[in-house]
Amino acid sequence: MGQFDRELEHWRERLRIAKVDLEDLTSGKRRMAEDQGQGWMDTTEWWTKKLQSEVAGLQQLIEAYEKLNKEDG
Repeated sequence: MGQFDRELEHWRERLRIAKVDLEDLTSGKRRMAEDQGQGWMDTTEWWTKKLQSEVAGLQQLIEAYEKLNKEDG
């Protein structure tokens, strides 16, 4: 297995984990909060948006890599 294959495997695992985390947040199974100096504040919405962006970015990265890999193969 080459370096790029290991990277692709890593990206796929990160995507899988991000999707699980996103599902947990959007379903209400989990909530996020942070103490920002004024007491604990619900940050679930912020984390949901962050994970949505991460999922989209990882999907694009994986799709681009797979496309390039097919063209080279």
